[in-house]
Amino acid sequence: MNESGFREWLEANYRPNTVNTKLFEARKLAAAYGDLDNAFDADRLEAVMRTLTYSSKDSAQGKPDPSKLQLSSPNIYRDLSNFRTTISYYRNYRDGTPRRPKLTTLTREAVEKAMDEYDALGFEEFMSAYNFGTSLSHWAISGNRRYPSKAIVGVAHQYLSSGAPLDNEQFRGSDARRELQRLGYLVEATSNEAMTPNRRFWIEKTIVSERRDRESGEHGLGRALWSPQRSKSGGDIYASMREVQPGDVVFHLTDNTAITGLSIVDAAVDDTFRGIGGTAWEGDAYRIALKDFEELAPPLERNAFLATEPFATELSELVRAGASRLFYNRKLELNQGAYLTEATPTLLSILNRAYDAFSGKQLPYFEIETGNGANGEAAPFANEYSLDDALEELFIDRSEAEEIMLVWQAKQNVVLQGPPGVGKSFAAHRLAFAMLGAKDRDRLGFVQFHQSYSYEDFVEGYRPTPDGFELRPGKFVEFCRRAEADPDRNYVFVIDEINRGNLSKILGELMLLIEADKRFPDWAIALASGKVPFHVPRNVYLLGLMNTADRSLAVVDYALRRRFAFINLVPKLSSPKLRAQLTAAGVSTSIASMLIQRIEALNTEIVADATTLGPGFEIGHSYFCSSPSDREDAWSWYERIIRTEILHLLREYWFDAPTKVAQWESELLAPP
Repeated sequence: MNESGFREWLEANYRPNTVNTKLFEARKLAAAYGDLDNAFDADRLEAVMRTLTYSSKDSAQGKPDPSKLQLSSPNIYRDLSNFRTTISYYRNYRDGTPRRPKLTTLTREAVEKAMDEYDALGFEEFMSAYNFGTSLSHWAISGNRRYPSKAIVGVAHQYLSSGAPLDNEQFRGSDARRELQRLGYLVEATSNEAMTPNRRFWIEKTIVSERRDRESGEHGLGRALWSPQRSKSGGDIYASMREVQPGDVVFHLTDNTAITGLSIVDAAVDDTFRGIGGTAWEGDAYRIALKDFEELAPPLERNAFLATEPFATELSELVRAGASRLFYNRKLELNQGAYLTEATPTLLSILNRAYDAFSGKQLPYFEIETGNGANGEAAPFANEYSLDDALEELFIDRSEAEEIMLVWQAKQNVVLQGPPGVGKSFAAHRLAFAMLGAKDRDRLGFVQFHQSYSYEDFVEGYRPTPDGFELRPGKFVEFCRRAEADPDRNYVFVIDEINRGNLSKILGELMLLIEADKRFPDWAIALASGKVPFHVPRNVYLLGLMNTADRSLAVVDYALRRRFAFINLVPKLSSPKLRAQLTAAGVSTSIASMLIQRIEALNTEIVADATTLGPGFEIGHSYFCSSPSDREDAWSWYERIIRTEILHLLREYWFDAPTKVAQWESELLAPP
């Protein structure tokens, strides 16, 4: 076994504890089976892998260790699964595969076998056996049971031809979730109060050369952060020093040339500190103690992210998108005086990808992909929101909502269509929050199409500036850049009145790129400007809204219909939730029953008028979801809605049948 080569590959891709564990297990395999390189050359270690096979059924029956390892552990099942993952690691090393290769396409059969194994072992033993932590935030739903999404996908790989499970380090939780969704499983986020809060990341921009206080000693680089409390003009430009907490990570950008190292914050700010004598910053100051300084080898050169594509464009777009308190400006120059600035998840992800492109390594402590939970799933959301939360507010039932979410997860692009008043906009936001797993408006984009909306607004175009014109990304491209830099969390973009715009004109190349199977960098193409290649990330979900009763709009063409799943929303006048809402609003039972009976009768006639109207023109329930004002009783409230909203709609529907409108006006406004 080429232990030095294997070690080097592990150290380039994994944390120290993983390196040590996998080297130890590889040595044991080599001692029992002989040279691993010879075994790999012979059959890619298949013969060794077969002797390591040991099922949950074998464990339950107390069967002996089938391998040559002569294990003395009481948990043979867990230990052999660990050795199988070591075989997977060694194969990746010999193949030259990076830490997280693209997941092998799974089958439902393999996933169901992993679920059966989970059912047989139980949560604790299953997670322990395959080295997955017990702190997680996403579950795959099968029938009426929940399964840990990432662990199920990892274990399912041993039921493919490769025969080796993947452990927590070998793939992303987000990729696991998408693979399960592709196979038709519903994946839900759930709260987990035991998970620790997110640590924050900071960038110290400091001059070290020819500064004795920074070159060595207790205030040197990696030993402490220190700054004055105020600028010379009295500005509070060092306020971020007060936000730093123990456990945070600080990247050191030194001498304006490169990120050369990183440290861990050891203690909160000391605001009694006095600036060091002989420097330009004597007086009231802040000091933050650091520990565990680690040199970044190789350093991340400034030009590797500020002058290299696509990272330079992404960083520039981050400024234009409104990000503040950055260490650089829109011209991609270092900001004067920005001593300590936060590296947000988006910014940190860009820097990490730049470092990977520059050195082939991940940044140390980079946790955007795996969150801070032990299982590598996404960190908990600040305002968690599940499908159950959505169902408390929506009038649709659970089976209908689950079907919508399942279709949306598989297709990635859906359109909610229906007549006026069925609550399309309201439902869109609640379903979007359920897809996000949180009421997080930073990850929710919104636009309304109209006849003047253009490619330049949506994708990219030139905008006037004081100096002429500047190419700027449109709303959707800007949104996608943010989502791409945050790959483990879903983003939802809502397009209201999607059929009001000239879709081929607005979407352009996106008509191809939004397809679910084109959501990969391999499909990236240059947009009309011919600049940086662009693709729609897999974590972006599109949700269009369409009013089926608007006669002024053209029928959506087949090209768009093929790329979106269309879901009908219908009036829910008979929903118990509508009655409960009317009662809570002070509408009497008799008025509520009369309202529902009359509008349902009206809808029956609208549906029967198949020549000019039909189901797409029914009256929705949301017209009656508002409450009477303080100066209205229930009848006055109902009468106002009929006169100012419903009758106007009927006059448009039956513009050539005024007698029918008059008839329905009489019936709808007849005293109760």
